[in-house]
Amino acid sequence: MHINEELFQREDFKRNLKAYEEAMKTGKTVFMDIDDMTDIIDFYNYDGRIDDANAMADYALSLYPGAIGPHVFKARQAIANDNIDEAKAQCEAIDDKSDIDYFYLRTELEIAQMNYEESEKMIKEAFKTIEDREDKENFLLDIGALYVDYNAIDLGEKWLDKMEDKENKERLELISRILCNRSEYDEAAKILETLIDKNPFIYRYWNTLGIIHLCRNDFDECRNCAEYSLAIYPNNTDGLWCLAKALVGQGDMEGATETFEKFLKRMPNCAKAELEIGTCLVQLDKADEAEKYLNMALEHGDDDAMVIAQASDDLAFIYSSRGDIDKALQHLDKSEMFSPYIDDSPYTQAQRYVLRGHIYMMNDQPEEGLKYFEKATKKSNRNPEIIFKIMVSLFDHELYDMVLTYYRKLIRVIPEGWDVGYAYAAASYFKTKDIDKGTKCLKKACQLNPKEVETIFGNFFPSGMNNEEFCEMIKNLKLK
Repeated sequence: MHINEELFQREDFKRNLKAYEEAMKTGKTVFMDIDDMTDIIDFYNYDGRIDDANAMADYALSLYPGAIGPHVFKARQAIANDNIDEAKAQCEAIDDKSDIDYFYLRTELEIAQMNYEESEKMIKEAFKTIEDREDKENFLLDIGALYVDYNAIDLGEKWLDKMEDKENKERLELISRILCNRSEYDEAAKILETLIDKNPFIYRYWNTLGIIHLCRNDFDECRNCAEYSLAIYPNNTDGLWCLAKALVGQGDMEGATETFEKFLKRMPNCAKAELEIGTCLVQLDKADEAEKYLNMALEHGDDDAMVIAQASDDLAFIYSSRGDIDKALQHLDKSEMFSPYIDDSPYTQAQRYVLRGHIYMMNDQPEEGLKYFEKATKKSNRNPEIIFKIMVSLFDHELYDMVLTYYRKLIRVIPEGWDVGYAYAAASYFKTKDIDKGTKCLKKACQLNPKEVETIFGNFFPSGMNNEEFCEMIKNLKLK
């Protein structure tokens, strides 16, 4: 459901929150209206502080048994944890079953179970009974938000389109989320930029815009948005997440690790954050620390296929780098058990073969590794991205003739606009003493992908020459 962030900036809300938190610290009892207590529950939930929200819900119900706000929160938590029976029990514990929020919760239960025929029937019948124009608009907005929250975006859009006020800011924000879901990032960004122009102090807008930039791999803009969000509300969880992911994209693994750790303090036992920290630590060659966080992710994310698969992959690399190939392969087997739940496409299966081949390469079993690389190539139908990943693994293991074998496969299938692999091929030609072909490849790499040139040749730049100058020099070389 849609929560009005502006409520949390009001002075009366801040006073109530402060009074409650001070009372909890001193063990005193604080009395306030149930609506005010529900606002605090919503704030904690919105801020990702689920334990605090649960504690407030329990406290509120001890004072107001059967109150709708705390039971709605607890029911939604049960839905999030796939405990529909508990959600129904919380729903039925509500005293006032004429309250619109009771109807919304019953509808949400049907939507969560994808019983759309039943939810649509309930919504249509309820909508017929509403006469007041403002009540209709609010109803349509809330129903649209419910559907969007559960990724039923077509149904959400249908109800939002019935609103008269097409410029309602909450409606526009939901439309931007629908556009994001459809990967229509430019249109979504335009809407959010318009909302930010009208009110730049809603940190949720900045976070959503940051996620759009993240989806477009525009890490600089994602970071800018996250920093604006965190300036408005320091340490908000979505802002920290956006900032950390942007730092990963910029290659700042130290900064990303620190930011994910701040996030984890706000969201203890979050498996996704533990996974991200572990992955960053792997990149920083801090295997022992990474192993600890990756095992924590497996412990806390035991029902999340993505977490299990990626954490197991990273652990496989750690054990492989220690020469413990048996343990590495055990983790790969575990990952492969869960990866089909994420994506069972031939491309993904090919990636699994590349990974397994790389593990064999790391443990001085090149013949076995090459078998899996060939399987990956065939499984992916000679996908250029798969072939490039194989080239990188072979280059890392100094098998330069084989790099060139796969480079020749690559150039037969590369699509228009392709710009990676040329620097790897150039270095491999030089290593195998084919200077002319190496120089031609290096010129192409300098034209298409200077960053890759710096990665492969950076240690060989003439003293005082930067990457741009080096690439310019190579591009101007006269070939025989």
